[in-house]
This record gives sequence, structure tokens and C-alpha cells, in this order.
Amino acid sequence: MTYGVIAVLPIAAAVLLWLWPSLPQDMRIPVIAYTLVISAMVASAVGTFQKNDSADPNILLASIYFFISDIFIARDRFVRRQAINKMINLPLYYAAQFLFAYTTAPTPLDASSPIVFPLSYLVL
Repeated sequence: MTYGVIAVLPIAAAVLLWLWPSLPQDMRIPVIAYTLVISAMVASAVGTFQKNDSADPNILLASIYFFISDIFIARDRFVRRQAINKMINLPLYYAAQFLFAYTTAPTPLDASSPIVFPLSYLVL
């Protein structure tokens, strides 16, 4: 998980710094807490993927998609409401949910050929 923390911490800090001026005072602690939790999820996925050769890359991809989708939720809620936020957030969110479910469900597919959704398919 150490490499995951090193990879995620600067991104999470940059997101918080970007959001900070727009955050209402009463939302600062909840946003910090949520950022820590979702960053821990991504860090755990990075660490799992790095330490386990048989780890499904979809776990890592799902956590990254989820993290990015939440950035657009925060942008919509605290920075600027625009349709583009949902246009990016929703496909990433649903792809992440699908991939999380796919990695936990028994499947007849060979584990060596995971389903991977490149980000380019999800963003217009």
C-alpha cells in the first residue's frame, strides 16, 4: 500500500487544494474525511495490484474510475454546476460499479483475460 499512498497522496492533496476555496466551512471536514477514505481505496488497489501478480487489473481500474467520477461530483457540487460534470461522472461511476462487481462475481471467463474498459471509451 506504500506505493499506492505515494501515488495517490499528491493527487488527493491537489484536489483538496482546488476544492478548498469553494467549500463551505461546514463541509470542509466531511470532504477531507471522504477524500481520505476514497484515496485509501485507490491506494489499496494500487498496493494489491503491485504485490499480487494474479490481481485482477479491473480492481485498480475500477478504483481509479470511481475516484475520478467523484472529482466531477465535487466539481458539480462545490465549484461549478455544468452538464459536463454528469457526462463524465456517470459513465465513469457505472463503469467502476460494473468492474467492482465483475471482479467479485464468479465468471466462466478465463481470469487471464479480464475485461478492461479504457478511459477513452467513456469520455466523449
